[in-house]
Amino acid sequence: MLLQLLRQAAWAPACVLVLHYFMVRSQYRTAFDAVHHFLGGAAIAFFLLQAILIASPIIGRLRPVASYLFAFALACVAAVFWEIAEFAFDQLLRTQIQTSLPETMADLIFGVVGAVTALGLIAVFRSGDQG
Repeated sequence: MLLQLLRQAAWAPACVLVLHYFMVRSQYRTAFDAVHHFLGGAAIAFFLLQAILIASPIIGRLRPVASYLFAFALACVAAVFWEIAEFAFDQLLRTQIQTSLPETMADLIFGVVGAVTALGLIAVFRSGDQG
């Protein structure tokens, strides 16, 4: 199951992390911060939805709407923990990842919008496959 998840879904958050690695070291960090958080929310929501579907023999088969809501809730939790990690780095290592409360809130909002967008698109495309 873990290998199946890595093969089918881990590529999405891995790509965002690689993008993040290069973006924070470039002059475009600030310009693409919102895009990066949007893509992060989308990638983690996709990954979590796949994890829920792949784990259905263990956790039980959820109705589609429950799977999407569960993936959305977990993606929101992931966004919050990401921002907590940024705050912790700023406090412990004296970095300046978070520049302001509005910037942090925008990061959370873009992450949530990315998750909603990805899950909405997946739902639309999957419903088209069945009908």
